[in-house]
Amino acid sequence: MKRFPEVSVPEFTRILPGQRRSSGHLEPGQTLLTADGIRLNAVHRAGVDRRWAFVLCHGFSGSWRTGDMAQIAKQLRPYGGVIAFDFRGHGQSHGRSTLGDLEVFDLHAAVEWARVLGYENVATVGFSMGASVVVRHAGLCGSGVGPGSATDAVVSVSGPGWWFEKSTRPMKLVHWLVQHPVGRAVSSWHLKTRILPNGWDPVPESPMELVGRISPVPLLVVHGDADKYFPLTHAEALYAAAGEPRELWIEPGFGHAEAAAAREAAGREMVGRIGRWVRALPVGVAVGEDGEVVRGDGDGDGDSNGGVSSGADGDDVGVSGDAVGGAGESGYKGQSSDLGEAGEVMEGEAG
Repeated sequence: MKRFPEVSVPEFTRILPGQRRSSGHLEPGQTLLTADGIRLNAVHRAGVDRRWAFVLCHGFSGSWRTGDMAQIAKQLRPYGGVIAFDFRGHGQSHGRSTLGDLEVFDLHAAVEWARVLGYENVATVGFSMGASVVVRHAGLCGSGVGPGSATDAVVSVSGPGWWFEKSTRPMKLVHWLVQHPVGRAVSSWHLKTRILPNGWDPVPESPMELVGRISPVPLLVVHGDADKYFPLTHAEALYAAAGEPRELWIEPGFGHAEAAAAREAAGREMVGRIGRWVRALPVGVAVGEDGEVVRGDGDGDGDSNGGVSSGADGDDVGVSGDAVGGAGESGYKGQSSDLGEAGEVMEGEAG
């Protein structure tokens, strides 16, 4: 099987939107086919317009069908359309989870679907394991894997900076679920998450190793100081290793990933703030010779300047979450016409 860095954009962007069918579920969703042949279950929620699409990536053992992800999607729809999907080995998707490695193919299929649907800009928003995927995906896209990036903004919520975090009790439990045969059986039966049994070989590049390659795509790192899975040092290290434009939001009292984002009042406000941050981004972003970030004018009223912030500043709103202004010759625009042209309709089943 080809690994992500070894393929070109046209090869790994073969996202195939599938037909809907009734399969006994309340909503069958859509079938997406990844470049390595995995069928994913996904859904699209139209937003205010087709200017921005938010592609949501759940954490380990999650699904787009959970109430938490539905609440997050609801908070973001005033700012753009929402695409959510089940990672491989999760929920109604096929395959087995590789815990942030080959999931980059899954995300790219969803990003491609957003392009096929006609969205001008795509922001990838990941939680926990999903956060590691959005960072790795954007970093790999910026590592010479095709011209430019597949995304226009990256948001990491409660994500890890490095692998094999075992300093917290919840992460010790996650490692048992992943590494022990009994743990994997429990994960499959109780969490509905099927894990690849043989682990990583080789170990994939960590978010820390790839985050520096995301620039000049805007990056937002969000982490709570009450996260019981990944200590705050993960977010601080990611931010330190990233290039401009970048922001770090340290959220007081915020817990972990999509559960905290959906169930806590401050978390729901934060999700809306993320929507405002993305909506305010300009179409073009360039980094000057002196390292200064050159931005166009966004259509939002939020502060999109780089930096570190703590707490709310707006009115609205895993193992390892109306822009105007063009870019000149040195500017960045992530959208590529090659991405949209790769899509086909798959005559397959959903789920």
